[in-house]
Amino acid sequence: MSDDKHERSEAYGKTRSAFDGLSMDERAAFLVDSMVAMMAEGVGQAGKVVSSVLDDLAEKLDDCCKEDDPAEAPAPKARAKAAKKAPSAGKKTPGSRRSRSGGGTA
Repeated sequence: MSDDKHERSEAYGKTRSAFDGLSMDERAAFLVDSMVAMMAEGVGQAGKVVSSVLDDLAEKLDDCCKEDDPAEAPAPKARAKAAKKAPSAGKKTPGSRRSRSGGGTA
């Protein structure tokens, strides 16, 4: 225990005095009850932090997805114009035709 009794609250002093007046079984039950209550409070606080982090993450993901949203993409006409300007990869040019005669060059 700490020697700094002047730093303790009045409620602490009263509780400590009352604790000293309990039987050994009551002390054990009190300590278990206090520990469970403290853990439950800690879990509740941790849950709030996790919830806050998940909310922030969801907001950032939502903002990110809005940037990639198809609704924000160019209109179909604009895409069609862009497609006309781009050369077609599958289009054959006159020099790329293969001979169908079956004969090759020897």
